[in-house]
Amino acid sequence: MAATDPRSRNAVTTWVIGPGRVGRCLAWGHRQQGEAVVLFGRQAGPWQTWAAEQNLTTALLEQRKQDLAERPPQRLLFCPGDDVLAESIQDWASAMAGVLPGFAVHTSGIHGLTLLQPLADLGWRTAVLHPLLPFTEAETSWQALSSAVVTVEATEQAKSEVEVLGRLWGCLLHWLPADFDRRPYHLALSLAANHLTALLAWSEELLQPLLGDQARPALTSLAGHAVQAFEERGPAQSLTGPVVRGDAEVVAAHLAALPPEQAGRYRQLLEPLLDLAERSGRLSREGSQALRLLLNPSALDEESPDSKA
Repeated sequence: MAATDPRSRNAVTTWVIGPGRVGRCLAWGHRQQGEAVVLFGRQAGPWQTWAAEQNLTTALLEQRKQDLAERPPQRLLFCPGDDVLAESIQDWASAMAGVLPGFAVHTSGIHGLTLLQPLADLGWRTAVLHPLLPFTEAETSWQALSSAVVTVEATEQAKSEVEVLGRLWGCLLHWLPADFDRRPYHLALSLAANHLTALLAWSEELLQPLLGDQARPALTSLAGHAVQAFEERGPAQSLTGPVVRGDAEVVAAHLAALPPEQAGRYRQLLEPLLDLAERSGRLSREGSQALRLLLNPSALDEESPDSKA
């Protein structure tokens, strides 16, 4: 008689490792889909209170041995920080010896499939599913996941399970080649999400004294229209403002309004903006030259009448 899988008697069993934003979202969403979910953390903390409010089962790593004996997982979803991901996977692989292999996923953008090799060596089907999504609250992020692109790197044996997970998440799967260079990939996504957030924070800081509580919604609307134009027309044709017009006088006024350290930051941001304006073919040669002078304060000093006195 064939051995009976002890996990088949109930719902799909999914263990989520890492109770951060991604882990909370996936634990909440999989629980909403009727799965038996356990959210694991290294140590006790506020995440357990949140999980209890969501009727989610939680466990600390020290409880893992007992849980493995009672009901081993069919899926492992690794969602810890990038700096501890390799250690976490290796630790779990050490604990999974003798456990019926299942499907193991990590959600990092900077790390590839090779990080899951310790589990693959035990017979687990492995994949990397990286949602192109800034995660916030669990329910909000789960809803956003349903329209997000999720990039995939997977072993051949895991492809059918990846498709199942994609349907569960409701996302658009985009398959990536094996062993590609993840550094520029991750940088591109960081620029579009994290760096954009920092720029909006600086914009809000400058605008809040005038608009107060309306600064954030005003900037959200402005940035939203800019992103929509980027999507519809591309970067070259959607670019607006004084740089693409070659208005060096306005840009100089911006610089004059800032303290020295912020003016230096603004000059650094002007460089890629000016490059784009030049590539668009919409910026005159004279305008480009005038703006380039503003990027180099020492050149301006050399051009000033006082410096020649």
